[in-house]
Amino acid sequence: MKYNLVINQVPQISLCRKGAWLNSGLPSALKRSFRNKFGLSFEVSDGQNLSSTKDSFYKHYVNTLFNHEPHGFIFKNNYLPGVPKIVFLESEACLSEVMESSYWDDIIGFLSYSNKETFISNKPVFQNSDIERISDFLFNYTKKSVTSRPLYGLALVGGKSQRMKKDKGSLDYFGKAQGHHVYDLLNEFCDKTYISLREEQSDLSYLNGLEDHCLSDRFLNMGPLGGLLTAFQKHPEASWLVLACDLPYISKENLESLIKGRNYFKKATCFKNPEKGWPEPLCTIYEPSTVKVFHQYLSLGVVCPRKVLMNMPHELLEVTSDLTLQNINTPEGYEEVKSQTKLKVFENEGNC
Repeated sequence: MKYNLVINQVPQISLCRKGAWLNSGLPSALKRSFRNKFGLSFEVSDGQNLSSTKDSFYKHYVNTLFNHEPHGFIFKNNYLPGVPKIVFLESEACLSEVMESSYWDDIIGFLSYSNKETFISNKPVFQNSDIERISDFLFNYTKKSVTSRPLYGLALVGGKSQRMKKDKGSLDYFGKAQGHHVYDLLNEFCDKTYISLREEQSDLSYLNGLEDHCLSDRFLNMGPLGGLLTAFQKHPEASWLVLACDLPYISKENLESLIKGRNYFKKATCFKNPEKGWPEPLCTIYEPSTVKVFHQYLSLGVVCPRKVLMNMPHELLEVTSDLTLQNINTPEGYEEVKSQTKLKVFENEGNC
């Protein structure tokens, strides 16, 4: 069964029992195991009263979620629907009660002091003291959840191209308009691919046949950030591989390298600019949880995606050529690329 993690955007697991958790060290032990074995920061939170926004536990949860950027949450007694649950079987009667509960389909496993079964209805049973097995199971479950997100592509062609004096998406580097080339390149790797553009661009000839794949900015005058937020608004469940049309040296090999090096538990995976040393935001995989961060910075008036990316947890990958992330913004730059054999040499070198 697939669980919807879109609303919260970070993995959540609930440990459920009727008795008090006061003397149980299991939640804290699992938190330590996640950190020591997998390098993941999971917060422990009491989820019993999360349905009430006035409750102090709810306020602590929201504060942690918005300010401390955990990789996930381990709840105690969060019975809200859709949250994966491991249930502590404290008596024989407990199982019968649980099987008739409204949250049966949310249960992914059981805890027991004495039960000899290894599975109940295809759900694994763990001894309460077996921290290693429980943490391995939860890690693998969580990893499967985050890696099952669809990966969508977003070709950015919405820039005003003021220095180029011509729509950069219409430039021909590879025998077709660059906007169409970027779309085709992303489409090799992504479940779906869209083209991000300003609404007044919707009649461009090089987009003929791709009208159903165009996303006009709904967040206006924000540059690439507006296009990315528009994409997340349409498909908040997806991760987005973003590529700008003014990066002609980005190749299929580069995208393969980016996807191979992807860290699903960080906000983004990107390349390091070899000249500046900063992350390149316009050839990046953004995970769904970045939406919150973008809106936080937007509330401060920050619309530069590089500034936001630099201040969120991201996986930074190296490139082997200074050309890879070179952007072309002027007619002179375009003519230089076209008149020389840089692109062909670059592709033959198999740069990544």
